[in-house]
Amino acid sequence: MRTVAITGLGTVGSYGSGGESLREALLASTLRLSELDRSAGYHLPQGSRSAALVGPVDLSPWLAPAAARRMSLPSRLAV
Repeated sequence: MRTVAITGLGTVGSYGSGGESLREALLASTLRLSELDRSAGYHLPQGSRSAALVGPVDLSPWLAPAAARRMSLPSRLAV
């Protein structure tokens, strides 16, 4: 058996945020896919039509709202 270290404050995904949301998504064994907006015209015809998109994330338990507003999206998802 291997030792695994999990870092960070929690999980964020198309299922929501937090350990409970992740557990429910894994138990349900369903994909949470959203239709991609392809109206901009720069998608390839054979490209993806759906993706597991992450919606707005509430960081208030970990960060002050002013700090969260100044962070880039990847930084917010990495908290």
